[in-house]
Amino acid sequence: GGQVLVGWPFLRSFPESYLRKAFELDRVFFFKWTVNFRFLGESLFVSKTWGKFLLLLHVLTLAIMTKKWTSQHKLKRSKESKFVKVNPGFIALVCYGSNFIGILYARTMHYQFYSWYHDSLPLLIWSTVPDKGFKGVKKGILLLGIIMGGIEYAFNVYPSTSFSSAVLQAVHFFLMWRLWKVGGVPE
Repeated sequence: GGQVLVGWPFLRSFPESYLRKAFELDRVFFFKWTVNFRFLGESLFVSKTWGKFLLLLHVLTLAIMTKKWTSQHKLKRSKESKFVKVNPGFIALVCYGSNFIGILYARTMHYQFYSWYHDSLPLLIWSTVPDKGFKGVKKGILLLGIIMGGIEYAFNVYPSTSFSSAVLQAVHFFLMWRLWKVGGVPE
């Protein structure tokens, strides 16, 4: 609702131009700055087919995770109120998880992109540890070290290499797999 309200003057005056630039799906990025998909090679990286494939994966993953998150968190109205009570951990997981899915399938990531999601990683990783007892905490610390270590490594290699971008995507997909397989709503 807020986005439509803010964009309304432009939507009313120049709807086609506004929407085409807001969702500029045919834009091609510079291969030399990519951190995440350097290992693919430039010809695949700049292809329109690759961009459409990433968009498809993005939408499918959002749909799958939305179903998982909403089924895990029973959204029920109380009898006294017309509002739904929502766990703050659920809100954080959905917001951070959705942002992470966008990062995972971004056609290109530059070095400054890390600032968009680094603060959310500990919560996302912790949500993939089902046992919060001593063994679970040890496993969570190990996962945190592996995932954060891989991401830190990839963003500290300049310029990026095929290996550093493959490491980044490997730990990103590992985290996404954990979120899908065992991720739960943090308490």
